[in-house]
Amino acid sequence: MVSYRLRVVGLLCASVAVLAACGGGGASDDAGGAQAVTPPVPAPSPTPGPSPSPSPAPGPAPAPTPAPAPTPAPSPSPAPSPTPSPSPTPSPAPAPTPTPSPVLTWGGSSSTDTAGYRIYYGTMSGSYNQARGSGINTGSATRFTVTGLQGGRTYYFAVTAYDSAGNESAYSAEVSKTLP
Repeated sequence: MVSYRLRVVGLLCASVAVLAACGGGGASDDAGGAQAVTPPVPAPSPTPGPSPSPSPAPGPAPAPTPAPAPTPAPSPSPAPSPTPSPSPTPSPAPAPTPTPSPVLTWGGSSSTDTAGYRIYYGTMSGSYNQARGSGINTGSATRFTVTGLQGGRTYYFAVTAYDSAGNESAYSAEVSKTLP
Protein backbone atom coordinates (compact mmCIF):
# COMPACT_ATOMS: atom_id res chain seq x y z
CA MET A 1 0.00 0.00 0.00
CA VAL A 2 1.31 3.43 -0.94
CA SER A 3 0.72 6.35 1.36
CA TYR A 4 0.61 9.96 0.17
CA ARG A 5 1.16 13.09 2.12
CA LEU A 6 -1.28 15.70 0.90
CA ARG A 7 -1.11 19.35 1.84
CA VAL A 8 -2.79 22.59 0.93
CA VAL A 9 -0.05 25.03 -0.03
CA GLY A 10 -2.06 28.13 -0.59
CA LEU A 11 -5.11 29.76 -2.00
CA LEU A 12 -5.36 31.30 -5.40
CA CYS A 13 -8.10 33.80 -5.97
CA ALA A 14 -9.46 33.93 -9.47
CA SER A 15 -11.45 36.95 -10.47
CA VAL A 16 -12.79 38.43 -13.64
CA ALA A 17 -11.75 41.97 -14.37
CA VAL A 18 -14.44 44.03 -16.02
CA LEU A 19 -13.01 46.56 -18.39
CA ALA A 20 -15.09 49.29 -19.79
CA ALA A 21 -13.93 51.30 -22.73
CA CYS A 22 -15.50 54.70 -22.86
CA GLY A 23 -15.35 56.55 -26.13
CA GLY A 24 -15.37 60.31 -26.01
CA GLY A 25 -16.62 62.55 -28.64
CA GLY A 26 -18.44 65.74 -28.97
CA ALA A 27 -21.07 67.03 -31.26
CA SER A 28 -20.26 70.06 -33.30
CA ASP A 29 -22.83 72.61 -34.29
CA ASP A 30 -22.35 74.15 -37.70
CA ALA A 31 -24.19 77.43 -37.59
CA GLY A 32 -23.83 77.71 -41.34
CA GLY A 33 -22.86 80.85 -43.21
CA ALA A 34 -24.99 83.20 -45.26
CA GLN A 35 -26.59 81.79 -48.34
CA ALA A 36 -26.37 83.56 -51.68
CA VAL A 37 -29.72 84.76 -52.91
CA THR A 38 -30.21 85.20 -56.64
CA PRO A 39 -32.14 88.35 -57.42
CA PRO A 40 -35.41 87.78 -59.23
CA VAL A 41 -35.31 87.98 -62.99
CA PRO A 42 -37.81 90.56 -64.30
CA ALA A 43 -40.50 89.18 -66.51
CA PRO A 44 -39.97 89.97 -70.15
CA SER A 45 -42.04 92.83 -71.46
CA PRO A 46 -44.77 91.78 -73.83
CA THR A 47 -43.81 91.94 -77.47
CA PRO A 48 -46.17 93.90 -79.61
CA GLY A 49 -48.14 91.84 -82.06
CA PRO A 50 -48.96 92.81 -85.64
CA SER A 51 -50.85 96.05 -85.89
CA PRO A 52 -54.53 95.67 -86.32
CA SER A 53 -56.27 96.79 -89.47
CA PRO A 54 -57.99 100.10 -89.21
CA SER A 55 -61.50 99.82 -88.07
CA PRO A 56 -64.27 102.08 -89.12
CA ALA A 57 -65.07 103.42 -85.67
CA PRO A 58 -62.56 103.69 -82.95
CA GLY A 59 -63.80 102.23 -79.71
CA PRO A 60 -62.51 102.62 -76.25
CA ALA A 61 -58.95 101.52 -75.81
CA PRO A 62 -58.53 98.14 -74.15
CA ALA A 63 -57.11 98.13 -70.66
CA PRO A 64 -53.44 97.25 -70.53
CA THR A 65 -52.64 93.69 -69.38
CA PRO A 66 -50.85 93.76 -66.02
CA ALA A 67 -47.34 92.35 -65.94
CA PRO A 68 -46.97 89.07 -64.06
CA ALA A 69 -45.87 89.38 -60.45
CA PRO A 70 -42.17 88.77 -59.92
CA THR A 71 -41.16 85.37 -58.47
CA PRO A 72 -40.33 85.76 -54.77
CA ALA A 73 -36.74 85.15 -53.74
CA PRO A 74 -36.20 81.71 -52.14
CA SER A 75 -36.14 81.85 -48.38
CA PRO A 76 -32.98 80.59 -46.69
CA SER A 77 -33.03 77.01 -45.40
CA PRO A 78 -33.69 76.75 -41.68
CA ALA A 79 -30.60 76.26 -39.54
CA PRO A 80 -30.03 72.61 -38.63
CA SER A 81 -31.11 71.68 -35.14
CA PRO A 82 -28.22 70.89 -32.82
CA THR A 83 -27.30 67.25 -32.38
CA PRO A 84 -28.39 66.03 -28.94
CA SER A 85 -25.63 65.14 -26.54
CA PRO A 86 -25.03 61.39 -26.22
CA SER A 87 -26.38 59.67 -23.13
CA PRO A 88 -23.75 59.06 -20.46
CA THR A 89 -22.12 55.64 -20.58
CA PRO A 90 -23.42 53.46 -17.75
CA SER A 91 -20.97 52.52 -15.04
CA PRO A 92 -19.38 49.10 -15.45
CA ALA A 93 -20.75 46.29 -13.33
CA PRO A 94 -18.77 45.69 -10.16
CA ALA A 95 -16.13 42.99 -10.44
CA PRO A 96 -17.30 39.68 -9.00
CA THR A 97 -15.95 38.62 -5.67
CA PRO A 98 -12.89 36.42 -6.18
CA THR A 99 -13.51 32.74 -5.60
CA PRO A 100 -10.97 31.10 -3.29
CA SER A 101 -9.16 28.20 -4.96
CA PRO A 102 -6.97 25.96 -2.78
CA VAL A 103 -3.76 24.63 -4.29
CA LEU A 104 -3.02 21.02 -3.33
CA THR A 105 0.38 19.33 -3.63
CA TRP A 106 1.43 15.80 -2.77
CA GLY A 107 4.43 13.54 -3.12
CA GLY A 108 4.28 11.32 -6.18
CA SER A 109 3.97 7.55 -5.98
CA SER A 110 7.13 5.50 -6.07
CA SER A 111 5.32 2.81 -8.04
CA THR A 112 6.36 2.59 -11.70
CA ASP A 113 2.83 1.51 -12.64
CA THR A 114 1.14 4.73 -11.47
CA ALA A 115 -0.88 6.23 -14.33
CA GLY A 116 -2.26 9.28 -12.49
CA TYR A 117 -4.00 10.78 -9.48
CA ARG A 118 -7.53 11.75 -8.46
CA ILE A 119 -8.58 14.40 -5.96
CA TYR A 120 -11.65 14.01 -3.78
CA TYR A 121 -13.20 16.76 -1.66
CA GLY A 122 -16.28 17.53 0.41
CA THR A 123 -17.53 19.63 3.31
CA MET A 124 -17.58 16.74 5.80
CA SER A 125 -14.54 14.78 6.93
CA GLY A 126 -14.37 11.42 5.16
CA SER A 127 -17.41 12.19 2.96
CA TYR A 128 -16.50 13.38 -0.53
CA ASN A 129 -18.68 14.88 -3.28
CA GLN A 130 -17.22 12.51 -5.89
CA ALA A 131 -17.96 8.79 -6.03
CA ARG A 132 -14.97 6.46 -5.68
CA GLY A 133 -13.23 6.29 -9.07
CA SER A 134 -14.73 9.65 -10.15
CA GLY A 135 -12.45 12.13 -8.39
CA ILE A 136 -10.88 15.05 -10.26
CA ASN A 137 -8.32 13.45 -12.57
CA THR A 138 -5.02 15.38 -12.42
CA GLY A 139 -3.14 13.04 -14.74
CA SER A 140 0.46 12.71 -13.59
CA ALA A 141 0.48 16.18 -11.94
CA THR A 142 1.21 16.29 -8.21
CA ARG A 143 0.04 19.89 -7.85
CA PHE A 144 -3.51 20.97 -8.59
CA THR A 145 -5.72 24.02 -8.02
CA VAL A 146 -9.28 23.11 -7.08
CA THR A 147 -11.74 25.70 -8.45
CA GLY A 148 -15.45 26.33 -8.08
CA LEU A 149 -15.56 26.11 -4.29
CA GLN A 150 -17.72 28.32 -2.11
CA GLY A 151 -16.04 30.78 0.25
CA GLY A 152 -16.75 30.69 3.99
CA ARG A 153 -16.81 26.87 4.16
CA THR A 154 -14.37 24.21 5.32
CA TYR A 155 -13.40 21.62 2.72
CA TYR A 156 -11.72 18.24 3.29
CA PHE A 157 -9.40 16.83 0.63
CA ALA A 158 -7.86 13.42 -0.14
CA VAL A 159 -5.94 12.06 -3.13
CA THR A 160 -5.63 8.58 -4.65
CA ALA A 161 -3.31 7.05 -7.24
CA TYR A 162 -4.46 4.76 -10.02
CA ASP A 163 -2.62 2.42 -12.38
CA SER A 164 -3.05 1.70 -16.08
CA ALA A 165 -5.46 -1.16 -15.30
CA GLY A 166 -7.74 1.26 -13.40
CA ASN A 167 -6.90 0.00 -9.90
CA GLU A 168 -7.10 2.82 -7.37
CA SER A 169 -5.21 3.18 -4.10
CA ALA A 170 -6.73 3.97 -0.75
CA TYR A 171 -7.39 7.62 0.10
CA SER A 172 -4.41 9.62 1.31
CA ALA A 173 -4.39 11.25 4.72
CA GLU A 174 -7.07 13.92 4.66
CA VAL A 175 -6.31 17.63 4.90
CA SER A 176 -8.78 20.47 5.40
CA LYS A 177 -8.91 24.15 4.57
CA THR A 178 -11.44 26.82 5.59
CA LEU A 179 -11.88 29.18 2.66
CA PRO A 180 -12.20 32.89 3.28
